[in-house]
Amino acid sequence: MVSFIFAFVIACVLIYTIYFILKETVGFKWLRWLSIPLIAGIIAICYFDDPFGHFFNVFIGSLLFIFVLPILINIISFGKSAAKYYRQARQSDESASKATWEMILGSAAIAILLISFFISPYALFGLLFLLFIHSRLKTTPENKFLKFQQIIPTSKIRSIAMGLVEIEGKITEGKQFKSPLSKKLCYGYRYYEYNVRTDSKGSKRYSLRHSEEKISQFTLTDHSGSVRIEATPETLTFVNFSLYQNYEIGSISYQEYLLFPDEEYLIIGTAVEKDNQVVITQAAPHQLLGIASTRYLDTWNEVAPMRRNLAITVISAAILIAFILTVPYEYHSHHLTVFYRESPLLKWLF
Repeated sequence: MVSFIFAFVIACVLIYTIYFILKETVGFKWLRWLSIPLIAGIIAICYFDDPFGHFFNVFIGSLLFIFVLPILINIISFGKSAAKYYRQARQSDESASKATWEMILGSAAIAILLISFFISPYALFGLLFLLFIHSRLKTTPENKFLKFQQIIPTSKIRSIAMGLVEIEGKITEGKQFKSPLSKKLCYGYRYYEYNVRTDSKGSKRYSLRHSEEKISQFTLTDHSGSVRIEATPETLTFVNFSLYQNYEIGSISYQEYLLFPDEEYLIIGTAVEKDNQVVITQAAPHQLLGIASTRYLDTWNEVAPMRRNLAITVISAAILIAFILTVPYEYHSHHLTVFYRESPLLKWLF
């Protein structure tokens, strides 16, 4: 009994020491006090066999429990948050079916990740790799715009041809609106209100409560001429616009994006003839009408090669690390033998 109590106390001290180090170094704090004696009791039961021989196992077991427990707690917290979000969505104007599917798909994604981890670490690695590839290949209007602006030459408005075009200039004519937040006159705005909720971790979560968009057709002008842009809130995509106004009052956050007359913009859309006049609109096959600040695009294009090189480096490092971790080896008499044919990642080659 005395030995058990001694082992129990030592395990408690060891676990708390690890927890304290993690908390002070990386801000780790999600360990419930009740879990310390629980984990210590489990470790102490396994400790009788060979106290000194099992010290390493006690240490590793403590680390594993400390990291696994917050995962379980976060899964439970995710379930509660999902249920709460579902109830809020049902009570608001949001579609109940949309809220239901978001909850089902979110829960299914978490379940698949957990199941793949317990089936095989390689399955989890493969799943995460597929998710990464999917995120890179996913087509959005913003991605299409940024891709096309790198390969399509900028045309002078006076000499644009029919089809997908890229033009640059300032907005000179169009219906003006007064923005709801800053009360500024502009040629279009997107306005959002979010409910702000702070969870037990101190992190803020935002849920949309109201949105408003006002955009009408306008005229873009460069040094060679002008052209009408047939834009609507549904067709015109704001590509990475900077927030003009953004502040919080109480539990509500307000955000606003504006189209200004004195700003240089780049627009990509389809040039068509309408009423004997060339206009820029969203049309098949590309179904793209996007606008972005030229200042943002200059910065984005400057760092694009660095982003590409970083992505290649990260992918190469991940493949190399996976290869190193999965290749069996044997070290004997100062000789290292690598059985690369036994690697799960390379077996299919042989």
